[in-house]
Formats: sequence, C-alpha cells, structure tokens
Amino acid sequence: NKTKAKTADYIDSVGAPAQYYAMLGEDNLLIEDLLIDGKENAAISNLVPGIAGGLFSHGLNGLPPSRSCDPLNDNDDDGVSYLTSRLTQEDILATNVADNGDGTITLTIQPKLSEMSVPGKDAQGRFFMTLGDITGVVDSISALSWASGDTASNILCHYMGGTGTIKIDTAAGEIVEADYNMVVKIEVNHANIAVIKDKSASLTIKYDMHYPASDEYMMENKSVKRA
Repeated sequence: NKTKAKTADYIDSVGAPAQYYAMLGEDNLLIEDLLIDGKENAAISNLVPGIAGGLFSHGLNGLPPSRSCDPLNDNDDDGVSYLTSRLTQEDILATNVADNGDGTITLTIQPKLSEMSVPGKDAQGRFFMTLGDITGVVDSISALSWASGDTASNILCHYMGGTGTIKIDTAAGEIVEADYNMVVKIEVNHANIAVIKDKSASLTIKYDMHYPASDEYMMENKSVKRA
C-alpha cells in the first residue's frame, strides 16, 4: 500500500506533465500448449494470434490489480479504487521470505486457485491483474462454434500455479522490484473449428508483469517518459 500510494512526475503521450504511480510495470502475455484432444493441430495454432490480440494489449499500470497508470482513474468495474491492496491472508496458498543481506527481503507469494477470476474479486484477482470474463473474446472468434451448449458453459479457466516475487526495502517499507507471473489453464469443451467437430481443447496463458517498467518500454508502448 505504501508503494502504490506514491506518485511521480511524467511527460504523457502529448507532451503534457502528468502524475502517475511512481511504480509502473511492463507486461507480456504468452499462449502456450494449445491442444485438441491432447494433440497439436496446425489449424488451431493459427488462431493463437487472434486469441492473444483479443485478450491483451501492452499496458502501463500500477502494482496489481491495476487498470491504469493514473491512480485517480484506477478503479474496478464497480468504481472502487485499486489504490489499496485487497489481498487477504486467506487468499494465500504459500509464501516464503528470504533475507537478501543488503537491507532488502524477497517475498514470494502463491495465491489460491480461482475459477474465471475477476480482478479484485477473488484470491487470484486480488493478487494479479486477471483477465476477467473472457467469454466475449471467445465469442468474437468467428471460426469457433459449439456442438452443444454455449461459450459460458464450455469454457473453464483455472488460475493456478502463478507466483509473485517481490523485493522490499525493509527500512523504507517499500517495494523496489517485483515480478508477477500469472498462469491460467483454460479448458474448452464441445468446440467446432473448421472441419474439427465437437472436440475438447486446452491451452495455457502466461501473463508476466515486471516492476519497475523500463524507460524503453514506457516510450515504445505508451509514449510516456519520466520527467
């Protein structure tokens, strides 16, 4: 909370002065292990860029969960601010603390499993910036239809196995560096894709966030620089 409460001066994309979170992060999303009935399929693999594009575009956000670089506009779907951490002790599956011997400690946290996680609303969503309801993205894939049921009943999202590794300056009580590595296992049932009918599919999404963001990342992706 102390780290996320700090702001810093930046120059925004139109050259105007702005105040954003002092600790901003860079992110990347990968889709791996896309399988049909447990096997790779070239036709399905060609859909990966479209799936990834619908789920993700590079952001510039505060510590997760966060949807904005600007703390004044960083809110959930209910309009409640993300400025204060919502993580609870009950959300944590495993944790470890290591003394680095230089005035910092490294805290590793693994949150408990969540299904179809919503940012700020469950164990995974209170620790990571989860994807929320992805049924709309899946519905937009024109090559995909269902042999039975609908998108909501045929898509399962298991958020599990991801961790956060956070380095903290113990004297200041502030985060100096952090990596959040979220993992989502997605199962799809009764899928029709081209000549493939009524099949099961699975894929893994890995969403990585690193703090602080580099100057190069901020400029290349958001045309923002530190003042």
